[in-house]
Amino acid sequence: MKRPTPKAGAEAGPAQPAARSRYAHVNREVTDSVTETNVKVTAEAPAMAMGGLFQSFAHASGMMFENTTAAQQQQLALAQAASDIGIALLYRAAGVTPPTPANGKPPVEGTT
Repeated sequence: MKRPTPKAGAEAGPAQPAARSRYAHVNREVTDSVTETNVKVTAEAPAMAMGGLFQSFAHASGMMFENTTAAQQQQLALAQAASDIGIALLYRAAGVTPPTPANGKPPVEGTT
């Protein structure tokens, strides 16, 4: 569609308001407050998104550290068990009865 061209010599004045809309009966203050609320929500969206991202990152980091600690504890238990069995084998190879472990269970049989 072609836009109408202004007549020669006519000055470009301020834009004229559109014809009466169907919402003309709504108070201007109400429409302004709704518009400002919508702008406020739209303006806060990036901050809310970054907040969610940071919370997710913090949770993932915390879980990573918890899993690392659990893995270290399991490795320590395995290393202690391997050391106990190794020492028991050394005692048996020397012909000495290994001492009773701290947990009160007898040494593992058949490891010689």
